[in-house]
Amino acid sequence: MRAYFFGNMYLSSIQQGLQAAHVLAEMFVKYETKCIIENKYDSNNVSAYLKEWGTQHKTIILLNGGYSETLNGLCNFFDNVENPYPWSYFNEGQDALNGALTSVGIILPERIYETANDLKKGFWRTFGVDAVGNDLVGVVYNSLDYNSYGKFQDINEFEKELIERLSRFDLAR
Repeated sequence: MRAYFFGNMYLSSIQQGLQAAHVLAEMFVKYETKCIIENKYDSNNVSAYLKEWGTQHKTIILLNGGYSETLNGLCNFFDNVENPYPWSYFNEGQDALNGALTSVGIILPERIYETANDLKKGFWRTFGVDAVGNDLVGVVYNSLDYNSYGKFQDINEFEKELIERLSRFDLAR
């Protein structure tokens, strides 16, 4: 598992890292509160993903999230009933940056980010797939030997779009 943070491109590298920390704090509060209020904590709950990341993984990836419009688009996309992964965002205060959205974050399992990475590298080309009119995410995902891990399932439509979107972002600089 990894935590991915999409930072506003106008912030410096250190500021993007600090904003990611703000998002992470928001995420832990959001899902811990949800867990307490709903009295749910099982393997199908998004808070279980967050707990597993926080106790066993702790890897953070900072990406260049582009403009505010892109960050708002990610928030709208992540705020979906089909999204099984913990996510959050952070806005600076009105007095600091006029309430600017500075970072959006999500915790993802290996099957999502590895497929996105392979898609980004053009892994699908090795299968002779034409980019026009084909389900590239499905081709890349289904060609990989994820079943050997014994815990991966087929990806759904939300995850396909998530993989495709994730493959478009570069590391923050």
